[in-house]
Amino acid sequence: MTPEFEFSNSPDLILEFVQGAVKRRGFVSAAALADASSIWHSSLYIARLPTQVIDNRIFRVLVLGEDCDADALTTVLYILHHRARKVPRSISFQKLVNISMICKKYDLAEAILPWPEFWIEDLVQEDQNTGDEGWLLVSHVFGDIPDAQKQAAGIASKLAIECAGWTLKESTHFVRYSERHGQTSLSPNDMSVVRTDLIPSSILDEIWNTRKSKLLKIIPFLEDLYRDMSLHAEIYDCEKPRLCSNRVCVDVAVGSILRSTRELGLPLFTPFPPDTFISMPLWLLRNKLLALSCTTIIPWSRIDTAGLFKHLFKLPKDENYCHYQLQGGTTTTSEFSAIYLSNPSEELKITDSEDSEDARPKYDIGKSECGIATRMRGFQEQVRQNI
Repeated sequence: MTPEFEFSNSPDLILEFVQGAVKRRGFVSAAALADASSIWHSSLYIARLPTQVIDNRIFRVLVLGEDCDADALTTVLYILHHRARKVPRSISFQKLVNISMICKKYDLAEAILPWPEFWIEDLVQEDQNTGDEGWLLVSHVFGDIPDAQKQAAGIASKLAIECAGWTLKESTHFVRYSERHGQTSLSPNDMSVVRTDLIPSSILDEIWNTRKSKLLKIIPFLEDLYRDMSLHAEIYDCEKPRLCSNRVCVDVAVGSILRSTRELGLPLFTPFPPDTFISMPLWLLRNKLLALSCTTIIPWSRIDTAGLFKHLFKLPKDENYCHYQLQGGTTTTSEFSAIYLSNPSEELKITDSEDSEDARPKYDIGKSECGIATRMRGFQEQVRQNI
């Protein structure tokens, strides 16, 4: 088969490569390849290559063993043979990644400079691939190009909290879900598949180890919370003092957190199996844990410590009395009663419901000081600090 590409005016070698199921061939200069790559130099001058006769000329044949993107490879070969008019001034990000793969495999990064500088500069200005994991490979191959380093900065740590479905360190791929703040469910539109062979091994190790270490920290925090909240009868310690002396408050808190756990799709029983959170990116786990709802009781004595509203307690509502509202971050009640149910993370205050012009709080209650509420706030802080 006669080669379809001609990269050199005086070729002495046929380069053969495969793209998918299609075999591609091109006329090249052995000297150009040998000067550009020590790997190709070894293949050309140490290995015994097959030959082919074309138009009464004998050509050696160098076969590239693995799949190769034809568009990326032809661009590289035009550069190596100084065919500048054939080299595009701008390329797509995917083509840049493919060229980076070729340069990494055959040690060609220096040989094709300064072209990558032009391509990267244009892609950075377009700002369409910010955060793409492909920048990790590009910055690794072209380490002296500042724009590539800037684009790659922070991607590894971002991947550590966005990766999921990564069962083995040696896996060929994993799933990535773009982080969504406050979201407690996954959308297929946020999913992409990441090939691990496109990420330098040192960075891949960093991503794997970061995710693993964060999980190893957060899982004991969650198991301790379940234990302290006495969510399971089999681990209930009768000798251990309760977080709250009010048994009704304990019952309300345990019931509410169990319901919230089910609604959020979090595991209900400890210890957690090793693969419990495999399919869940760390950002989603963090959002779910911060969204855990635990209701506690604030006694009336806690609200009205100074007796400021004693005269309003259970009095009829008519024009002779001012009416007040007790407000939290997400809840409002216009009724005072002997106890008040509150999410422990909320700041509570009393405002005058009839004085719309004055929104200033009449009385600040602050956060619940119940032991359960304090424990929940401490857990939320642990989550924020470790994911």
